[in-house]
Formats: sequence, C-alpha cells, structure tokens
Amino acid sequence: MYTELGTINCLDRHDVSALDYFNKALELSPNQLDVLMARAQCLYTLGNTTQAVRSAEQLVERFGDDPKLIDMYLLLGQWYTDAGEMALAENLYRRGLQLWPQAHWLQSRLEELQGK
Repeated sequence: MYTELGTINCLDRHDVSALDYFNKALELSPNQLDVLMARAQCLYTLGNTTQAVRSAEQLVERFGDDPKLIDMYLLLGQWYTDAGEMALAENLYRRGLQLWPQAHWLQSRLEELQGK
C-alpha cells in the first residue's frame, strides 16, 4: 500500500509525500527490493539524480544478481548515459548481460553506446 502511494505521489511530483510513503514501506520491510527500486526511480524523477544514482548503485552492489534488478540495471545505465558516463554505462550493461544473457534490451543499449 505505501509503495503504491509513494509511486502515485512521485508521479504527481509530491516529493515529500512520495518519499515519506516509501520510507514507511521500508520501515515495515527494510530489504524489500521493489520498494528500494521504486524509491531510487522516484528520486531520479524528482530531480535528486545524485541520490538516485547512489541508491541504485547500492542496490546493484547489495542485490547484484537478483533477477528483479534487471530493470534497475537498465535505468542506472540510462542515468549514467544521461550524465555522460558512457564507460560506467557500458560496464553496467556488460555486467548485467553476464548475469542475464537473455536480457536483449541490455544488449541493445550496449550496442547503442558502442555506436556513439
């Protein structure tokens, strides 16, 4: 429930409410990966890019091979690309492909970067 409320408030740009809801959800279940990922994405949406990237990096480090993280690899790689950090994005996509060779969208992003 709190995760959904956090997501709705994030989309409506109610940053304090959104983060409060995510924090309440994490109080109930501190290691809930879905909430941690949604919170990182919300931070980015709200313009807290440094904190969002740091949160996503921590998730990748902590839960690296959890299949739920495929989307976080894609998002973090895009965030790196947006920041001009192409080498970080390439390394992240390569790491993701080692874990999930079937993740064709990571391969597509990697190929796009290599074409630049």
